Amino acid sequence: MTDIITKLKEIEWKNLASSRSKNVFDPTFCPHMSVRIVEVDPESEYEVHEHPTIQILYFVNGGEGLVELDLDSYPIEKDMVVMVNPGVCHGVKNTGKTILRVLVFEEKMKSNSPQTLYVDF
Repeated sequence: MTDIITKLKEIEWKNLASSRSKNVFDPTFCPHMSVRIVEVDPESEYEVHEHPTIQILYFVNGGEGLVELDLDSYPIEKDMVVMVNPGVCHGVKNTGKTILRVLVFEEKMKSNSPQTLYVDF
């Protein structure tokens, strides 16, 4: 496997409805893990969805909003971490006046885990 060093400014944004996503590392480089940056515009959301075999860690890098985990919503802001287990419906809503920026780590799991973690640093 080759080590990779990437300049974020050289990676293009993928535009979605009211958000953007930038793949920092994808399964091309590491078959079990991907890392991306998601930016959600003010008063917008990254719609609720789920992944049956992917564990996700959100690191909130800026802004504020809500994270939806199954049917519950939790406030999030800069320097907070949320872990989403496989099969949990999840999404992010920006409730602030600035861009909500989240670093997303996704790891393909072999089996589901029963807990979801919400941490406020």
